[in-house]
Order: sequence, then C-alpha cells, then structure tokens
Amino acid sequence: MQILTKMVNPAEFEKLRKEFNKMDTDGSGTVEIEELREAVRKCHGNLSETDLENIIKEVDLRGNGVINYHDFIAATFPVD
Repeated sequence: MQILTKMVNPAEFEKLRKEFNKMDTDGSGTVEIEELREAVRKCHGNLSETDLENIIKEVDLRGNGVINYHDFIAATFPVD
C-alpha cells in the first residue's frame, strides 16, 4: 500500500483541482487523450501518440482509458 509522504493542506488541493479542471475542457470529470494532448501542447509542445497513451496508462488507476481527479491526485504526490 502506498502512503502519502506529506500532509497536504486544502489550498494545495484547490490548486490541483483548478489545474485538473483546466485540462478537463468538456467538464466530464475525466481527462481524455485529446484533452491531455491539448494540455501538453500548451505547456510542453507536442508528444507522440504513444507517449500520450503511456501517460494515460501510467496515471489511470482504474484502467478505463481516462484520467479522473483521483488518478490525477494520486499521480501528483510522490510516495516512498
């Protein structure tokens, strides 16, 4: 079991929620590959389709091909 290594204050969660909502452009509560592609393009340029798919696979804890807020939060914090 992974344990969060630092305590997070509510302001940090609010900031993360805002960042997630920026990526979730259709308001569905999930980030699909198209939304991820656009977010990456805005910040870092272009990634290959394979790279985007690999990001989804790494972050998507449920294996349903999208990133939800809980997946996003889990991917944000390092664990030991």
